[in-house]
Amino acid sequence: GEKLAKVMGSLAMQKPVEGARVSGILVKRNFNYHIMAPSDVPKYTDLTMSTVTQRQSVFFSGSVQMLQYLLLQLAGELESVDGERTEKKQIYRAFKAIDIIIEPKMITLEWIASPCNDMFADAVLSAVLQAESMKIPDHPIPAPTKVDKLHFKECLVELLQEMFGDESVKYRMDRVSVSVDNKQADIDLNQFQVVCKEDDAFQQIVQTAVSNLYQTLVPANGSLDA
Repeated sequence: GEKLAKVMGSLAMQKPVEGARVSGILVKRNFNYHIMAPSDVPKYTDLTMSTVTQRQSVFFSGSVQMLQYLLLQLAGELESVDGERTEKKQIYRAFKAIDIIIEPKMITLEWIASPCNDMFADAVLSAVLQAESMKIPDHPIPAPTKVDKLHFKECLVELLQEMFGDESVKYRMDRVSVSVDNKQADIDLNQFQVVCKEDDAFQQIVQTAVSNLYQTLVPANGSLDA
């Protein structure tokens, strides 16, 4: 049968709108159900919120330079963390969530457990294992290639021309438009959003093409240079 849940706390302060989704923690007390924000759980229940920090250490005898190169290719950005950094200990952060602690013959990954962070940690671990298995190159490792907005625009125009024909694609400054059967999709290269007022299906097709190209050319958490 149907269950009735009462919204409490900060979620109840928002005026309900028909069709809007309510996201929170569902708590059952006795025979009553309550929905509340995660931050309100300690206020209205005897439950406590906690975070789990995960650590994973692996043997590493590969090139730190190669590892940095692979991580930059993977994450797009690698932050240097001061913390307990010493001459024999380097700390970097990838995806703004995964700390990579590099010590002699060992690398330790540390992160706050969550489905998304766990996925990022698996990707970083794969990069560590790949760097471990690769031979140290005799020549300097090149800097990761950067994708600028002009190159992305050229690739996008070429892709759309292949999909819809040369005459269907027009571009100027930071905007590209595609016209097919009196339907026009406008692409904003600053926000990477597609708008087609005439046909939602056509808008989705073009949006998918833009998103797939962006994911192919730009590393995760990366961005285009102006």
